[in-house]
Amino acid sequence: KTAYEIGVRLVGSEMCIRDRAREMLADGRPFAAHETFEVAWRHRPAQERELWQGLAQVCAGLTHAARGNAVGAATLMARGQDLISRYADRGGPTYGLDLDALRGAHERARERAHQPAGGSPDQDPSATTSGVG
Repeated sequence: KTAYEIGVRLVGSEMCIRDRAREMLADGRPFAAHETFEVAWRHRPAQERELWQGLAQVCAGLTHAARGNAVGAATLMARGQDLISRYADRGGPTYGLDLDALRGAHERARERAHQPAGGSPDQDPSATTSGVG
């Protein structure tokens, strides 16, 4: 079940949200992870919304990538990474997420996306979400 199916009140703590999204990503379900982060984005304190919105957008980007929409994937992942970077620069709580690793993974994924045809690897969600897992 997704976060919407189980209801907002059952999403739980930030660590529960992180762990649930991590499991979904490991299971190859980035859209379900997106929904989980989106619930957090909409229901967590305002000072944390950039973190949760950024993670939701990265996962939405992974969904687009899995569906073959490279442009949409790149756009959403860049937006998400910008939000995560702004949040990290302010020094908010990370809830065990390695935001530096997430930034590095995003940069590597972006570099691969700009390689000539035949030079980019298959889409690998862990390449962009290593800071989550």
